[in-house]
Amino acid sequence: DVAPEVERREGKISRRTGFMFMAGRDAVTPAHCDPEHNFLLQLHGTKTVSVGEFSDPETVQREMELQHQGGHRNIATLPDSATEFRLVPGVGVYLPPDTPHWVTNGPGLSWSLSLPFYTPVTERGELVHAFNAWLRGKGRSPRPPGESRIRDQAKAACVRARNTARRLRG
Repeated sequence: DVAPEVERREGKISRRTGFMFMAGRDAVTPAHCDPEHNFLLQLHGTKTVSVGEFSDPETVQREMELQHQGGHRNIATLPDSATEFRLVPGVGVYLPPDTPHWVTNGPGLSWSLSLPFYTPVTERGELVHAFNAWLRGKGRSPRPPGESRIRDQAKAACVRARNTARRLRG
């Protein structure tokens, strides 16, 4: 149902996937950021999804860049504020790209369905974060994705070319 609106804003939806998460009572998924759009639907049991926000936008930018320097999706810094969403069967939450969040399961077994997807904007954003991580490693202070479409396209093209060269070298 959301595809027409998303595609109007960000281009064609791609890389649609689905994951089933099963977890025991009181299990915790650490704070992390995902680069894609995601709908999380609770199927069985309960959980609380905390969605955070950094007061300084550069903090989330640095956290996303760390993922592209060989790191994982977990974040080192907890957000300054968070909103909690209690999920019960049939209730879900939308998690925008690059949004810090963490999950605490309830007292019983929990099953959730995660439906992530990408768009040209999110795919380009990942490439921009990768390029920015490289720039930051060189002592620069790069602009985040979304500030300049032309810069973002140039950064993405550089990362794609580097990735292609690495694949060809084998």
